[in-house]
Amino acid sequence: MSNFHHQQQRQNKKRRLLHAGLILASLLGYLEWGEQRSAFFFQMEFDVFKNILLKPMDLLHPAIGMPLTGQLILLITVFQKVPSSILSWIGFGLLSPIFLFLLFIGIFSLKVEILLSAIPYWVIGSMFIKSWAFKHRPHHHQGPKSELL
Repeated sequence: MSNFHHQQQRQNKKRRLLHAGLILASLLGYLEWGEQRSAFFFQMEFDVFKNILLKPMDLLHPAIGMPLTGQLILLITVFQKVPSSILSWIGFGLLSPIFLFLLFIGIFSLKVEILLSAIPYWVIGSMFIKSWAFKHRPHHHQGPKSELL
């Protein structure tokens, strides 16, 4: 098996791990609202799934439906031998706005808990972007250029 093939396998494994990391980090998102109301995303998602038969329309709310769809799409890519770049970017794109929102809420309202809950997602998200946007291509050295040749 060629060195390039090994690199591709390592890259695919790394991407699947990053996708799983994004899903896990997204569950740690934290939000506060109203008077003394707060929850982590995993708690809110549990409530949505627990009440899905009673309130199926909750899934249509963009703040619920988009991140959940993004998580599901990323979950699909975790189990693909070669993660689809299109599905990866769609999943990341659907999940990221809520975490951008958390980042801004945390900064502008000085809510450290909210800000800290968004940081793991963006740390893994920056590795995700690097993994997909800056693909490693094999370099074939052609030797020095000479005007004589």
